[in-house]
Amino acid sequence: MAELTLDARSPLENVTPFKSESLRIFEAQDYSLTLVAGFSKTFEKSLAAAAGKLPVDVGVVSNGNGLTVMRIAPQAFWIVGSPGHTLKLSNECLATPLTSSRIRIGLDGETARETLAKCCAIDFHVTSFKPGQFAMTGIHHMPVLIHCIGPYAFHVYAMRSFAQTVWEELTRAARV
Repeated sequence: MAELTLDARSPLENVTPFKSESLRIFEAQDYSLTLVAGFSKTFEKSLAAAAGKLPVDVGVVSNGNGLTVMRIAPQAFWIVGSPGHTLKLSNECLATPLTSSRIRIGLDGETARETLAKCCAIDFHVTSFKPGQFAMTGIHHMPVLIHCIGPYAFHVYAMRSFAQTVWEELTRAARV
């Protein structure tokens, strides 16, 4: 009987990172992503005890304890940490690991905002979309979450089944 080994592989493992004088587009690996939600009145207090300060508004990020916390809905959060990071959550918290269902594409450089603006209808001007903010939107009809991590640096989270399409749209927009 043959032994079968299943390895986690990126849907972007065969793409070449994009690099120009003003922009890099690359797969930003080595992270963990967890969706945490809850419905009790004390859910957020329990989550804050495990993850640190929680953002008050949707679209705003909170950083601390080596984690990035994004409020994606009134009582739902994405928590980004290092690979293998675990949270000690109370029974009030419902957690779903998303790391293997999403890919993260990094954009870094002077034309990152211009490139993203070609792909979705968001105001990416530095005074409108600031570091520490994110938006849930779409690229080529594919749902994505775009997180501004620096003045000219972003992470784009996409479902792994749409990874190739999102990658192609981003690199196409960078060339145009």
